[in-house]
Order: sequence, then structure tokens, then C-alpha cells
Amino acid sequence: MGSLLHPGGLSWAELLKRVYHEILDDDVLGLAAQMAYFFLLALFPLLLIVTTALGMMAQTGTEVYGAIQSWVREVVPPSSYDLVMRTLTEIQSGANGGKLSFGIIGTIWAASQGMAAISHGLNEAYTVTEHRPFWKARLVAILLTIGLGVFFIAALVILLYGGHFGRMLAGTAGVAGYWDVFWVVLQWPIVVLLVLWGFAILYRLAPDLEGTTFVRIVPGTVLGAGLWILASSGLRLYLRYFNTYHATYGSLGGVIILLLWFYLTAAAILIGGELNSEIENAAAEEGDPEARRAGERQAPVHR
Repeated sequence: MGSLLHPGGLSWAELLKRVYHEILDDDVLGLAAQMAYFFLLALFPLLLIVTTALGMMAQTGTEVYGAIQSWVREVVPPSSYDLVMRTLTEIQSGANGGKLSFGIIGTIWAASQGMAAISHGLNEAYTVTEHRPFWKARLVAILLTIGLGVFFIAALVILLYGGHFGRMLAGTAGVAGYWDVFWVVLQWPIVVLLVLWGFAILYRLAPDLEGTTFVRIVPGTVLGAGLWILASSGLRLYLRYFNTYHATYGSLGGVIILLLWFYLTAAAILIGGELNSEIENAAAEEGDPEARRAGERQAPVHR
């Protein structure tokens, strides 16, 4: 895999040049637009699953729902926040266990559309053809959708209750007075680590690859998550000072901005995949027996 200064045996300048050409050759921006469309279709079915599940958790569910509101406010562009939260509130008020049970298969199927789009996009980034049967590929998408949904809720629970738990431990150590300040600083690295973990899960399980370890997807994970954080922050900053979407699109401004954010998210995911693919391909050219050349599904086994 090379070193940090020479990933795959290439200089960073050469590697980035290769990634740039692959972005053009694989039509990453076009794929990102397709993925953004499916993300939008998958968003509200996913919210139905999450909010209905939270409704079954009594007081804890209410607190986690509040945490979701805070998270959405921080992540989703401001102009789309009201749209998402209004829909989320309407879904929550009308959701119950019976509705979730009755429509669970169709709801999860619809929610998995976004994950299926990610699998297709990363297969293109890795230059591999989907060999999994349709049912297996969709099952993987459904399991990833459910798994990341559980991961998302668990992450919110950690952020919601981590401060309380840490305060208890700090109290036993006699430093409870310093914990609140420490937690304010600590929770942001935790958020970044959770984002990195989520991206790593996507790169490891979504594409039709075998024999790839988490270690080998670290570069793309860091790049993809970093680009997503920068793009989301940049979009929020732009909309804060130069928001002309509502003047141009009227009441559709929130939907347009949400689509734009999904587009940037998809592009970040795909560019991270392209980086991993090019590092693997370069390492294979250098003779690394465990590296996977472009178009291969499984890394050669080192004997």
C-alpha cells in the first residue's frame, strides 16, 4: 500500500492526477446527481422508520428525537431544515406501531433505494461489475440501511448520555467540576470519529468487493468524510450570506437546497471511493500481492 507520503508507491501529486482523470472517466458528478435523486426518495421512508421506532421508546425516544432535531439543524442546510423537520413532525404524529408493521417491507425497501445507489456508485468508482444476485445486492442495501440507522441512533444516544455518564465517572474521581468543559471539547472529535466510521462501513460493505480490509480503505474514508464536512460547512456558510434560492425557486427553495446537499454528499462518497481504487490499483502495479487491480472483485491471496 506504500507509505503515507507515497500511497500505492505514488507521489500525492501523481495520485491526485489519477483520481482527477478517474472522476472524469467514471462521470462521478453525473453519478452523484443520480444518487442525490435516490437519497431524496429514500429520506422520508427512512424518517418514518426512525421516528416510529423512537415512538416505541417512551421518554428515551423523546430525548433522542430532540437530539435528532439538534443534529439535523447542525448538518442540513438551514433553508431545508424547516422542510425536513416539518415533514418529520407530521410523520411522527401520524406514525404508530401498526402502520410500521403493516408497511415495514415497503418502507424499508424504499429507504434502501439510497443505499442501493451508493453501492452502484462505488462499484463504478472501483470499476467492478455487480456480480451479486439482485436479491442479495438489495438485501445488503436493506441491511446497511437498517444497520446505519441503528448506528445513527446509537451515536445520538452516546452524544446525548455520554456527558451524564462521564460526569458520574468524573464525580467518583473527584474532578466533576472540570467535566462539562472537557465534554464540550470532546464531543466534536467523537462526532468526527463517528462520521469516519460511517464512511468506512460504506466503503467496506456497499461495493461488490471481497478481501478488502478496513485498513485499506482508510485514505478514501478520511478524504470522503473530510470533503463531506467541508462541503456541508461551505454550503451552510454560503446560504448564510448569499441565499438566493428562495428568491429564485420560491417555496421549492428548501427542496432544491436539500437536493444540492445530497449531491455534494454523493460526490464526496464517490471521490473517496475513487481515491481508494487508485491507491489499490497503483499498489498492484508495484507488485503488492494483496492489492486489487481496477476491475477485480477480490484481492489476490498472498501465498
